[in-house]
Amino acid sequence: MKLNKQQLQDIIHEELKSFAEDRLLKKWDRGDARVPHPESYEKVMGFLGRNPDLVWKGIKKVMDITGSTCARSTAMAVSDHLAKFNA
Repeated sequence: MKLNKQQLQDIIHEELKSFAEDRLLKKWDRGDARVPHPESYEKVMGFLGRNPDLVWKGIKKVMDITGSTCARSTAMAVSDHLAKFNA
């Protein structure tokens, strides 16, 4: 089955969303996820949910610069890198 660009972006968006939700739930289950300002967090999550192309463009840019070929691994690396700031 051949996918057009929009279908591929939709699939990647759903995978990244699912991945992010899984990681957040695991963190919350361990009790180490601390949101310093829940209202800001909800605003950003809402914005990103309404604008998934922004996230995809960022992931794609990092992939292009680094030569990465896996969106999911790139998203994991970005997430792990950002998590260092909350350590």
